[in-house]
Amino acid sequence: MKKLFALIVAIALVLMLAAVPAVADSSKLIDIYSEGSGDGGPQQLNSGGPIAVVFTVPEGFYAYEIIGLNSPTWTQTSGCDAAVEVYKWVDDYDESVDGELQAYAEVLEHQDNQNAVFSLNKDLPAGQYIAEFTAIGGGAGYVRIMV
Repeated sequence: MKKLFALIVAIALVLMLAAVPAVADSSKLIDIYSEGSGDGGPQQLNSGGPIAVVFTVPEGFYAYEIIGLNSPTWTQTSGCDAAVEVYKWVDDYDESVDGELQAYAEVLEHQDNQNAVFSLNKDLPAGQYIAEFTAIGGGAGYVRIMV
């Protein structure tokens, strides 16, 4: 039951990734929202730096996967690699990612519009974290939200 809840939490985190802006000072923000038309849809992950999201693992549970739903690669498979680094959240982006790495995962040769499953190298206990997503190759992406 714990693992099922952790998976549900992981999926919710990825949905939040698609629904919130990057966590950084204003000079580093990547606007993943778009008002009006023409700007929505798939975006290259490496087009403006990493994307990060802050999330909380509830007491009594563990996070062990983060899942990117229907992640685009524009039909490429070669070079469609991405990584996630997870750090403890400590008040701001820079301070958090300067801290100790808590967990890491990669998705290699990701297929277009398939779920990108980042299986963390260790389970994360209850606490607040920041997950920073980076494209390793040129093909990984995310979906920009129209509001």
